[in-house]
Amino acid sequence: MTNKMPRLAYQILLGVLMLSFTVVACNNKKSEKKETTTDSSTVKPTDQTQPVDTTKGDTLKKRPTAPGD
Repeated sequence: MTNKMPRLAYQILLGVLMLSFTVVACNNKKSEKKETTTDSSTVKPTDQTQPVDTTKGDTLKKRPTAPGD
């Protein structure tokens, strides 16, 4: 039976096998035990960034262009 199969079929099967091993190896994650606490004493940090002032006009300005551009 193996003598009747073309060489291209073996290469395709080998490629599919290698691809499946790669996918399994990349998606194999260790399951870690994470402690989930629902304490009300946990305080989330607030956003400390200042809002950006855009009223000064330092953004793009119109420049005169040569006619025909």
